[in-house]
Parts: sequence; structure tokens; C-alpha cells
Amino acid sequence: MEQTDKGNWGEEFVNQLAYKSFLKYWCYPGPQDECGDRKEIVDLFILFKNICLLISVKNYEFKGKYDKYFRKTLTKATDQLYGAERKLFQSDRPVFIKHPDREAEQFQPASYAVVQRIIVNLGEQVQYYPFNTTTKGSKFVHVLDKIAFERIIGELDTLPDLVDYLEKREQLFTSKKAFILPGEETDFDADTADQFFNRDPESDPMTVPELILSGSESDLVASFLRNDRKFHSAFNMIDYNGAYIQLDGEWDEFQEEKKVKIKKEQDTISYFIDKFVLNEVLPADAADTHELAIELLSLNRFYRRVIAKSFWEFVSANKNNDRMHVARRYAVFENTAYLFLHFHEHADQEFVEVLSQLAMDAHLVYDQYKPQKLVLIASQGFMKKFHFGYAPEVKHYPKEYEEQIMEDCRILGWFTDIRIIHHTETEYPKNQA
Repeated sequence: MEQTDKGNWGEEFVNQLAYKSFLKYWCYPGPQDECGDRKEIVDLFILFKNICLLISVKNYEFKGKYDKYFRKTLTKATDQLYGAERKLFQSDRPVFIKHPDREAEQFQPASYAVVQRIIVNLGEQVQYYPFNTTTKGSKFVHVLDKIAFERIIGELDTLPDLVDYLEKREQLFTSKKAFILPGEETDFDADTADQFFNRDPESDPMTVPELILSGSESDLVASFLRNDRKFHSAFNMIDYNGAYIQLDGEWDEFQEEKKVKIKKEQDTISYFIDKFVLNEVLPADAADTHELAIELLSLNRFYRRVIAKSFWEFVSANKNNDRMHVARRYAVFENTAYLFLHFHEHADQEFVEVLSQLAMDAHLVYDQYKPQKLVLIASQGFMKKFHFGYAPEVKHYPKEYEEQIMEDCRILGWFTDIRIIHHTETEYPKNQA
């Protein structure tokens, strides 16, 4: 395979994984400086809310010489990330980029408080590689191999979950030299060992602590998740300058735990949120749909499960209601209220639209405007036709309007028989079949 073809395959591999986990809408493959030199800025970046992920993909063939391989891959990738960040965040002129499905747009550097840099190295048969490197500007860069990248964004497949891991990973390794040994011991032959022990003759662990991890990045992720999304204190190396930590097999053991299998089964329903955004919200292309999509995708996987499960149970309980009945459920997660409605599948569309707006207004008034935002998700029929609404900034209504709203509610009989539901959900259920 020609090197260009290998590079294109590598970039497409990474793009497709990113599209699957984080939706194509926020992924920019091979963005160019549209109004400048029109050169590719970086292989992929993901822009979401205040997050900017810069990803460089390298797919050079490994031919047994580690120093040469790292110079060819990591150095080139790091230089690409450094150049991309300079162009995007330090340019003295506006930089325009283009998403494949949209017109060119101006990059707004002030919008992105979180910047993470990632090298995905797709070469195979590498028995050791550094956890991280730095750009010329001394910015931290994550280094991941193919399997590591694939498993990380498969397990941490929401941007809140992924960024939480990356930020804690950066915090842990930013002041250390760290190498990972992902292969089998039998593959670590004498030549590899010789290169490993002579990898950096000028390194001084008394100045910069050095950590060697036996295992894969997947094993590290498993250890992180087992420890309540924190890295074990042994990784901190507070009282020593060098450490060898063995995590081999941690990923496989983690995947076989009963509570993990139950979690994955229960997470299945959480993908309703992802599909709802992809198939219902984004295609509507209305004034508030982009903001609503961001609101829903700002939820981590666990919160998506909680909300989707509640909505499913609510619709299931009301699917046999008569044509004029409007079922409602209201809950607040942190500072956002979620209002669920269910209408009969043959309900008149004007009826649905008017009652949906009334329900949003009425619940804000009844709850005395406590939430900062409100999300409406409605089903017409049993998960057949969906409606949605979004109030990104809750504001008080005029007194006269409040009185009219509550009079309409009195006529409809709303808020006369309120039932409070208490429910506890854990991310990793232990005692459920």
C-alpha cells in the first residue's frame, strides 16, 4: 500500500470512529485555511461548546527502529499540532474553516477554553511508546495507538466523558516522562529491550520522574473507571522518582465484571438521546435546534441513560391514553428542567403545538422559574412522532400572562393531582440481574 493511501486510510479510520461517537456535525476532517493558503490545518478537529480537540493521525510503517520511527511519526505530528494551534488561536487575521456539510465559517478562538491535542499513531507491532509529548510551545500532547484510540472513544463515547479523562490524564502525566508497554512479554525481544533501555541516555529521573506502565492504554482506562474516574494514587509518584506499574489484563478483567456488563445493557437506552439529536433535532434546522442539540449532547453517558430511561418509562405508561389526554412528567437535573409530554398518535397538530407551549410555560411558572433552562421532549403515539422545544434562558413572564397560563391549567385540570416519583440510579448497578 502506498504511503498516501495508508495515510488516507488512517485518517478515515479515525474520522469514522469520531463520527460514530460524537456525531459528524461537530467533526471537521482535514479542515483547510479557506481564506488563506488553503493548506490542511490538521487531520481532524472536533469543536463542541467550549471544547476544541486537535487530532493528528500518523500511519507510518514501523520497521524496527524506535528512534527513527518516533522522529518520523511523533515529531511530524507534534509539529502539525503546534502549527494548527498557532494558526487557529494566534493568527493576526480571521481564519475560516469549512465543515463538509456546511458553508465556510469563521473560527472563533475565544470560544474554546478547553484545548486537547491528540496524536493517533496507527503503526502496528510497536512494543513501547511515550504516553505523551509536548509541542514547541510546551503544550501537552496525548499519544495513543490505534487500539487505544478505538477503545477509548468506544468506552468514553460522549465528549464530556472523553474530555474528563483527557484532562485528568494530562494533569497526571504533564510533569513526568511516561512510557507504555502494550505488547506481550514474548514480543519484547533482545533488540527491543536494548533500544528501550537506551531510549533517552540523557534522561535524569531526579529531575523529571519516569513512569513505566506495563499494559495498554485500555488497561489504564479500566483502572481509571474502576477507581471512580480517578487515577490511582500510585501514579502520582509523590515520594519517588521512578515507578514500574503493571496493569496487564486490567481491561479484559474489567469488561468481564458483572456490574460492567449490566451497565452496558442499561446504557443501551441512553443512545435514544444520540439518535434523537441526529434524526430529529439537527434535521429540523430551526432557530434553537443547534442549541438544543448541544444541551443534550453535553450530558455524559450516565445522564443520557437516566433521562432516556425516564422518558421511555413515561411514554410506556401513557401509550394507551385516549385522544384528548395529555400526559406530563417534569424533572430537574442540575440546572436544567426536562419536561416530557405524551399525546395520542392521532392528536391534531395544532392541539399538540399549543399544549406543548402551554406546558412549557406552565411548568416554569408553577416551579417559580427555578431552573435556568428547560428542555421539552414529546412523543405523539408510542415513540412514533417526536416534538421538542427549548428555553435556553428562563425568564419571568409578565404577571398578567402568568395568571392566564394558570387559568388555562385550571380549566385543563393540571397541577391538581401531582405525584412525586423518587428514583435512584447508579452508573454501575451491582444487584440487578
